[in-house]
Parts: sequence; structure tokens; C-alpha cells
Amino acid sequence: MLFSWLLTTRYCPRKMLKLYLYYTDFGTMLDYLRHIAVFSRVAEHGSFTKAAKSLGIAPSRVSESVAKLESHIGLTLINRTTRTIALTSEGRRLYDDTAGLMDGAEHSIKALQGTESQAQGSLRIALPTYLSSTPITQAIGRFVVVNPQVHIEAHLSDRPFDPIEDGYDMCVRAGHFDKRKVKSQELGVFERAICVGKGYLDEHPPLAHPQDLTGCDWINYRHRKRSYELTSRSGKTTRLLIEDEARLQVDNIEALYSFACIGAGVAVMPLALVERGVREGKLVRLFEEWTLPQVRYSAIWNDNSRRQSLVQIFVSFLADHLSTRQT
Repeated sequence: MLFSWLLTTRYCPRKMLKLYLYYTDFGTMLDYLRHIAVFSRVAEHGSFTKAAKSLGIAPSRVSESVAKLESHIGLTLINRTTRTIALTSEGRRLYDDTAGLMDGAEHSIKALQGTESQAQGSLRIALPTYLSSTPITQAIGRFVVVNPQVHIEAHLSDRPFDPIEDGYDMCVRAGHFDKRKVKSQELGVFERAICVGKGYLDEHPPLAHPQDLTGCDWINYRHRKRSYELTSRSGKTTRLLIEDEARLQVDNIEALYSFACIGAGVAVMPLALVERGVREGKLVRLFEEWTLPQVRYSAIWNDNSRRQSLVQIFVSFLADHLSTRQT
């Protein structure tokens, strides 16, 4: 249609040709911008099927779009196997270079529509099991209640999560992490305490000082260090060094709690869990006059996430909610 119009126009042939080539090149550019947008979704979700679902198109169209982009560039962007996909170094570079453009366009459109401050969409998040007994889970639940257009898929595990490698929109991490790779927002702190099952104390010598614990049976939590520094109310400090050869070692906080309750040994746990065990008459908190350093926990997320605006709304809500609570 465009070419037919150009043939009948009164413009000179040279100008007609330039105009035709301009629109042809512009149309091609738009095609490849669409291909890049599809590729970004695949990179973001780590799956052709999930990308297709988020875009509302067939997986075959997603695969075809990525293939056309690779053919145009002359490089392989995604290595495919029967079960997984992985970005090549060129694919990672293209994603890193273009994700910001996609985010900017999405941000501008939402701002024009007046929806930038409205929370809507879906999020995949991950947080440690040992935070399940703290107000953060209440804050997450509250966010869903007050934002009916938001859907959250929450995964709880005590293994360290990475939002980029594990494909989550946002993760909660305690302790140290590499802040150069992700965006982060500190959410709060939680206290820890030393505890033991009630029956354990009946069968062992009295404990007068924290150093007496070095001769006890310990239940070690695999994701935490074996050295603990305690500070007394008077300002004195002492360091407990727990041997690796503990009778029990676990990688799940609920298992740690259960073993402690049946008197299998001494354990260090979040204060909220210890207090639960004390209320239920299963645990005894040891050396309340000595305190352990608080553990800080933060929200971390991928700087190039396409859902960045929703993540930021969510994280801001958590930070504001938790700032008024003692975790």
C-alpha cells in the first residue's frame, strides 16, 4: 500500500525512494524491537513457556521471535536443552544493555496512564524459613490484602536465594551479600537467643557461665557460623567456639527447633522461636543477661527486573510496615 502510494505521488523519484526506504527500515526496526522485547521476557523468566504465558502468546511464537533475532544479529543468544535454557555471554550482554530501555518505556507508559503508584501484577519471592515467625510474613499478607490486583508466590527455604540465578523477583536475605550485583533495602533486624530443651538440663551439670556451654551437646545450624560473641548487661564480652563435630547438624530452622525441644542439645535460634518454645513449656532460654548480636535482613532484587516498579512498591510497603514493629 505504501509503495503504491509512492508510485502515484507527485514527489520526485529520488525523494520517493528515500521515503520508501525510510519507512521500510523503520518498520524493520520496530520488528526487531519487538523481538528484543520477547527475548528480554525469556531471559527474565528463564523459560520460553513462562515468557509466552506472560506475553499472552503461543510458545512457538516466542521461539520464532528469538530465532529471528539471533538470525538477524548472527549470534546465538540462548543455549537450549530439552529441560533448561541459559543465556550465552552475548545474550547476557544484550539483555543487560536493553532491559533498562524496556523498563524506561514501561515506566513512562504507566506514568501516563496514572497507574505507576498502583500495585498490580504477580511476584515470585523467596525468604528464609527462620523469618516465618517474625512480622515480615504478616507484612506480606497485609500487602496482598490491601492490593487485590497483586498475586504473590512465596517460597520459604533456609538455603540462600539469588534473585538473578534463581529467577525470583525479590528475595529476603539475612547477613552479608554482594550489594554490587543487586538492589537492596534493609527491612529490619531479629534477635537470637541460646536455648535448650527442659529435659536436657536435668541430666547435665549446672551452667554458671556461657563458657560452660562448650562442653555441652550442640545442634548446629548449617547456614550459620560456629562462633558466637556474647555481651553481658554490664558490658563484658565472651566468645563461644563450637566445634564442627556436633552431634546434630541441620539446615532447616524448624528441624533445629524440634530437636532442641526434645532435649537433643543446645541451640541458637531467633528469639521469636525461643519464646514460642518457652510459652509451650518445651524450651528454656539460657543466660538471658547475655545477648548475641542482632542479625539484619534485607530485600534484594535484580536491578534489571521488568517488574521493578511493583517490586519497589512491595519493598517500600514492607519497609514502612516493619519500621513500626519490633522484629
